[in-house]
Amino acid sequence: SNSNSNSNGAGGCLKVFVSNLSFKIDEVILRKLFEPCGQVTEVTWLEEEKDQDKVFMGCAYVTFASHEGAKKAVERGGMRHMKRDVRVEYSRDKTRAMGAVKEGAKSCFVGNLPFDCSDDRIMEWAGGPEAGVTKVWLPLDKRTGKHKGCGFVEFMNSDFLRNFVHSRNGADFQGRKLRLRPKDPAGAARNDRRWRGGGRGGRGGRGGRGGRG
Repeated sequence: SNSNSNSNGAGGCLKVFVSNLSFKIDEVILRKLFEPCGQVTEVTWLEEEKDQDKVFMGCAYVTFASHEGAKKAVERGGMRHMKRDVRVEYSRDKTRAMGAVKEGAKSCFVGNLPFDCSDDRIMEWAGGPEAGVTKVWLPLDKRTGKHKGCGFVEFMNSDFLRNFVHSRNGADFQGRKLRLRPKDPAGAARNDRRWRGGGRGGRGGRGGRGGRG
């Protein structure tokens, strides 16, 4: 259904933002996923125009008939589905954050990292090759040999980066709220020489999804 009546409810309590979805998902599968929570009245995919086509961004808004349904959906956040940890939160205006990732951008600054984390831990937290991650770099302090509490994550393309920023900004990592800031494509290019090693095995395009009803 495409009904928008009272879709935001009291401060968005009827609508939830679902991120880190598999690129193979469709509306039938998504509705079935949230069926135990309550009646779903609307599904809105987050897509962007690219080369006169719409590209799925791995995120969606799901609107429920009741506040209780939305509440149950949020409580299911972090569930494993189609090899991904799906995140669910009450709806907020994501359009401003979406605009923060410029077309062509592929890398992201990650701040407030714990000093005992590693490249591999960040790679895993960011979703790894399945989420389009190609490289992780934690700059080291020349005097101590330890990293500086920040790092950079590079993705295959701006779509993967955008999904990462939307779903992970402010998320918890080893007890700390991480800050994400997408890098401008021009600035990121200057940092290319500083990446350590080659890519860690990103995959190619995922192809289209099934019909959305």
